[in-house]
Amino acid sequence: MTTTNEEIAALAYSIWEQEGCPEGRDVEHWLQAELHIRGRGTTQAPPPSIQQHALKVFRQQPDRLNCAQSVLHAWREVFGDTAISVAELKPFGAGRAPDGLCGAVYAACLLAPDRADELKAAFAARVGSLHCKEIRAAKRHPCTECVAHAAELLACKESPLPDERFASSSDCCDDTN
Repeated sequence: MTTTNEEIAALAYSIWEQEGCPEGRDVEHWLQAELHIRGRGTTQAPPPSIQQHALKVFRQQPDRLNCAQSVLHAWREVFGDTAISVAELKPFGAGRAPDGLCGAVYAACLLAPDRADELKAAFAARVGSLHCKEIRAAKRHPCTECVAHAAELLACKESPLPDERFASSSDCCDDTN
C-alpha cells in the first residue's frame, strides 16, 4: 500500500493537536508522521484526538461523566495533566457550573485560565451562547457538540498550564459579556 500525502497530513495534524497546536513546528510534525507511517509500512489511524477522548466517555458507561468531567478526562488522557481529579468536576455538569455556564466550556476555562476569555469568545461564536440553558433552549447544539467544541478549543491552547488554575476557578470563567 502506498502512503499518500493526505495520510501523512492527517497524522501530522493529529500530532500537532496532541502537542497543543504549537506554531512553527509544521515541518517537524510532517517528518514525524512520515517516519511513523513509512517506518511501519502501514497507514494506521492517527491516535485519538482530544475530542474523541471526550466523547468516548461523555455519558457513557461505566462512569457516565458529565460535560465538564469529559473535557477534563480528555485533557488528562492527551496531555497527561493530572492536577485536577475528574471527581472534582462532578458538580459542574448539566448547567450547574458557576453563572449557569456550559460545563464543557467551564472545564476548558478551568484548565486554561490565562486563555479563558479567548476560549469563551470562540465557544460562543460556534455555539451561540456560553450558558447551558440558552444552548439547550435553542436546540441547535446538543451537549455532545458542546463537549467536542470545548475540547477542540482547549487542545489548541498552550501548555503546560499554571498549577494554581484550580484555586482560582471561581473567576476563570466569569461571564463579562
